[in-house]
Amino acid sequence: MSSTLQAETQIATSPDAPQASELQIEIQDLVAEINNPLSVIRSEWQELFERDAAATIFQHPEYAICELGHLPKSKLPCLMLLARHQGRLVGFGALVPKVSRSTHVGGVGPSMKIHGYRLVGNRFLGGSHSTVEQSLLEAAMREVRKRGARFLLIEDLDQSASLFEKSKSLEQRGFRVYSPTGMQVRLKIQLPKTYAEYWSKFSGKTRSTFRRQEKRLGDFRVVYSNSVEHVADFLRDANQISVNTWQTEQFGLRIRNDQFELAQFTFFANQGALRSYLLYLGDLPVTFVVGMQFRGVFRYDEVGFDRKYHSVAPGKILLIKLLEDLFAHDTPQWFDFGMGDADYKRVFANHESTAGNVWILPPGLRSQCLVAFLNGSRKIRQLGRSMTQALGWYTRMRQKSRLGASVDVNAKDVLKEVAAADEPGEGVANNPKTAPKKTKNQKSNVPQQP
Repeated sequence: MSSTLQAETQIATSPDAPQASELQIEIQDLVAEINNPLSVIRSEWQELFERDAAATIFQHPEYAICELGHLPKSKLPCLMLLARHQGRLVGFGALVPKVSRSTHVGGVGPSMKIHGYRLVGNRFLGGSHSTVEQSLLEAAMREVRKRGARFLLIEDLDQSASLFEKSKSLEQRGFRVYSPTGMQVRLKIQLPKTYAEYWSKFSGKTRSTFRRQEKRLGDFRVVYSNSVEHVADFLRDANQISVNTWQTEQFGLRIRNDQFELAQFTFFANQGALRSYLLYLGDLPVTFVVGMQFRGVFRYDEVGFDRKYHSVAPGKILLIKLLEDLFAHDTPQWFDFGMGDADYKRVFANHESTAGNVWILPPGLRSQCLVAFLNGSRKIRQLGRSMTQALGWYTRMRQKSRLGASVDVNAKDVLKEVAAADEPGEGVANNPKTAPKKTKNQKSNVPQQP
């Protein structure tokens, strides 16, 4: 059992756990409290964050402050929910406005704005106490109804989590629970003590294939970014890659290299949580991983590769090198791929669960109609997908979307382009504004495979 899971179990079974009737719930304006220099809530929040062994980096008060500065304007106020026991803060939740468009959550037809709230950090601090979590969830839903919001969004909620169980239990009281993403496979790696032990899970044929792919990739280097001085260069080069990824084509630009991302990544670096990687062919940035590690969990948060280089599998090679580095120092207990199934994830993972983004909707006809519309739209989309699969179009459209021009690019073409970029006057390497700069603590190599 991981230390985080042990901590949750110990807290949940503690004889000092408060009863629901002993809790006092307060609702405060999040922005007003944070901007009030005389407020003591911020320091209480920080203390509770430090005490909660299951807290995520996204529940840190400084992260919330960073996020508040870049939220779009909304008619809904930002809220903080506080649970006190005998005057001491034992539970905390932050709710911020969330606007979803119907077409982005599975709806068909004209796009409509749906206003709701999002739970910051996807859990409640102190939520390892069952009564605290239940009381804060009920308080949150009272505020959703009071403010006229349509939903409370809890992102990336694992089906095995107690918060998911408590959310589903609200259905007995007329609330609706809907997943805009659908519940999806969530794959993880529980890391053994050594890389050699992990590497032994692969057959000799698979290991040989990895080595051939690495050799085929040619002259590459991996740069590890974990400090504030790395952030600007990482965002610049990851943005350059992101423009040419299939994710950007389908969902919009993933790495924007804007002021909000600069503030986010700087915060993660200052907290020692930033652990991101870039792979270069020559001096061309080809693939990136936005990674964060906090309290024994490495999050494979965002990944992308330039589709032009798909044929030489740069993403898989970067993943292998990343794993080598994780085993080489500060090894986490868990590697979390996040939501969504993929063949490459299954190759590397050794643990599986189910998770999804979850909406909790208040009782009433409006919620019933909205859920009925979204469920009906989902069935229409599934029917369309089934028809394209039956006609053999679905796979071709998916490949075209994800691979783009790369389906016509072979390894020789890639290597020629890399060589051309190293010629005087050509490519990134000779542009002083875009050339990647090595800093003192950046790595050009990571440990080799055993």
